[in-house]
Amino acid sequence: MNFDRLKGMVDNPPTPWIAMSGMYYETLEIRHVKIVVPVKGRHLNHVGTVYGGTMFMILEVSGALLFFSAYGMDRFVPVLKKCEIEYLKPTSKDLVADLRISEEEARDNLAEIEKKGKGDWILNAKLADSEGTEVAKARITYFAIPATRGFVKG
Repeated sequence: MNFDRLKGMVDNPPTPWIAMSGMYYETLEIRHVKIVVPVKGRHLNHVGTVYGGTMFMILEVSGALLFFSAYGMDRFVPVLKKCEIEYLKPTSKDLVADLRISEEEARDNLAEIEKKGKGDWILNAKLADSEGTEVAKARITYFAIPATRGFVKG
């Protein structure tokens, strides 16, 4: 796995809004990512708590990074298909997505995709603030397509 390439995607995201978020990684290793969004004025809503879109963004991006950390960047690319998010508690603190899957889960989750050459990859993810309080959870479905069709190749 080329973690320098994956780190480059975090350091210089392909989506300008994500780049403006200030998101950074604390951990990028095999089947484990820990991503932080420092909460600044741009991430606060009209009542002074973190905007739901920011919570969604860190969950979705962290899930995609987890996918790449488990399978590499040369075979499949995850594309968001569906996200069911539940906002549990407001916060004004930095956000932390600490996601991991076991080797067995990674293998099982990819089996059908490998058979068909594409398919759904489902992740249940939790989001906390910098004090460890769970602030949101999501069930995210990515549609994994061959990397030759995605932006990651090249």
